[in-house]
Amino acid sequence: MPHYATKCTGCAKDAVVNLTFTTYKSVKEGLSILECASCHQPVELVFQPSALNVSFKDGPSGGWVSKAVRENKYRAARGVEMDRRSRDHVRKTTLQPNFGGGLTGTWKEAQAQAFETARTEVKGNTGDGQLAMAAATAAAATYDPLVKGGK
Repeated sequence: MPHYATKCTGCAKDAVVNLTFTTYKSVKEGLSILECASCHQPVELVFQPSALNVSFKDGPSGGWVSKAVRENKYRAARGVEMDRRSRDHVRKTTLQPNFGGGLTGTWKEAQAQAFETARTEVKGNTGDGQLAMAAATAAAATYDPLVKGGK
C-alpha cells in the first residue's frame, strides 16, 4: 500500500497517509476528500518524487509476507509427511529363532541346541564334565532374554 505525503490547508501540518490505489484515484478525481486528524480541515496531497514508499501488507491478494508464511507452513507439513513416508517404507526386522545359522522352531529349541553343542564340544576337548556343564549353561544363558520374552 503506497504512502502519500499530505499538507493540511488549515493548520499547515504535514503528515503521511497510506492509501489504496482506488482511494488515491478518488481523491485525485475529487470524488472524496481527506481530512486533517487534528483540525479536520481538508488536506492536499503533496508530490514528493524522492519518497517512493510502499509497504507490502498481508491481504487478500497476498504480499511477500503472506507468501513466506504459506511457504513455511507448506515446508513444515511436507517435512512431517516425508518423515511418515520414510518410516512406512523401512522394513521392520523380526528376530527368527536360530542356532548356528540354522532356523529352529522356537527360542527354547535354539537354547537347547546351544546347551547341547557347548556341552559336547567342551567335554570332548577336555573330558571334564563340570567344566562342560558350566560352558553349556553359559551358552544357553545367552538365549534367556529371548526365551523369557517369548520372541
